Amino acid sequence: MAFLSEHVSLVMCAAFFGGVVSFYSRRPRLACGFMLVGMFSNLWLFISRYTAALPFMPLHIGLIGISLLLACVQVLFRRQEKSLLLPLLLLLLALCNLLYPKDFYLPFIRSQSLFAHTFLLCGIGAKALLILAAVSAADILLRGEAVVLSAASRLVSFGYFLLILSMFSGEIWSYLGWGTPVVWHDAAITTVIALWFYWSCFLHLHYIRSWSTRWQGAFLATGGVLTLLVSVLPDLGPYQGVL
Repeated sequence: MAFLSEHVSLVMCAAFFGGVVSFYSRRPRLACGFMLVGMFSNLWLFISRYTAALPFMPLHIGLIGISLLLACVQVLFRRQEKSLLLPLLLLLLALCNLLYPKDFYLPFIRSQSLFAHTFLLCGIGAKALLILAAVSAADILLRGEAVVLSAASRLVSFGYFLLILSMFSGEIWSYLGWGTPVVWHDAAITTVIALWFYWSCFLHLHYIRSWSTRWQGAFLATGGVLTLLVSVLPDLGPYQGVL
């Protein structure tokens, strides 16, 4: 299984690289074909790693889960999505997965709790939506277009809801397993709390409308970088200490 997983990771990386080259060469059909191969390779990696780790919780698949959701957006909404940065981001995540496969794995106790799976899957979905919102804002800023961030703000709202659901599910799971709602030495928990504080601040400023949309876009883009770092670094063994 490990041998096959390494080769599928290599195929995914090569497919996303081909997609990036084709995308910037303005060959949309070829880019879509490459991205489709990358998406299905990503899907296979996610399912195989998730099921292989059961009944333990595969917390090391956050990176591959986020890249899967972003790849689905790139492939399924290619006509509406004109992002300049999303293909590059997919290639970066594929490279991280290829170079550091399954480096970070906490030996959590066996868990068949629904709260454990909700914590993991909702957390992945939340981070993917927040990163996607930031990518959309960064694209607008790079193009110098009139800043319209309503769609990005809606993505943040949905991502924030999933983040809250992930946090509370994780706290219930932690309380049932360890007798405390927060395990402070676990980066998977503390980074989610840090993200919650940041995006709570963003939504507060967004809804009171006390700043310009350009500053809002910059805040969004910065939050995307933060979300990407706390999503990727815990899965890269040598760098998880940075957090």
